[in-house]
Amino acid sequence: MAKASQKDTNKNGQSLVQRVVEKITSGVEQGNYSPGQRLIAADLAEQFDVSRAPVREALHVLAGEGVVDLIPNRGAMIRKVSTKELIDLLDFTEAICVLGVRQATPKMDKPKNIKIMEKAIQRVRDAYKNRVPLPFIRTLYEYHVDLNAISENYYANFFYRRVPFHFFNPFFAEKVPSKPEHWDGFLRDQEQIHAAILTLDPHVSTTAFINHMQWVISITKE
Repeated sequence: MAKASQKDTNKNGQSLVQRVVEKITSGVEQGNYSPGQRLIAADLAEQFDVSRAPVREALHVLAGEGVVDLIPNRGAMIRKVSTKELIDLLDFTEAICVLGVRQATPKMDKPKNIKIMEKAIQRVRDAYKNRVPLPFIRTLYEYHVDLNAISENYYANFFYRRVPFHFFNPFFAEKVPSKPEHWDGFLRDQEQIHAAILTLDPHVSTTAFINHMQWVISITKE
């Protein structure tokens, strides 16, 4: 049977290119692909049951997103990420998410928004109890996905959902939280941020968030 063309979509309207992008990105998160590992288009096409065309296009998309390197005569390779790049992304994360925090805080007067964020903080608490770094980092990421959505700031919501943030999560998980005091610090700060957004005072919430991000940057440098 012939492979589906790259223009085909699945039942959810997702293009084959998008599906391959998501599968590779989630594969990195799950540890199926490691930094420096080569990605062979023919192997990926067989694995994902698509032709090589959408795989090649997906690899170019991921190169543009900073997830893979396209090396002449060697093909695609999962990028290796330096500590400096992690810190650069944390600086960028602070700049984006501070918008979400500031603009979502006044909207926490709505019961539906409080309900959304109570569920988000509970996921953080549950992951904290399990003490597994990557799932915990994901819950922190998801907390701000929800908060950015409430903020209704299109660009904060759009950029924070982009591939690199998913891609970098496993690299953060290798560094933090790596000590018992880091675990406690993350939960303490997240509880403070959560309490701050419920005050409806953007100054209080953004101050709590910025203080947290500066602490995360400091321990990432250790």
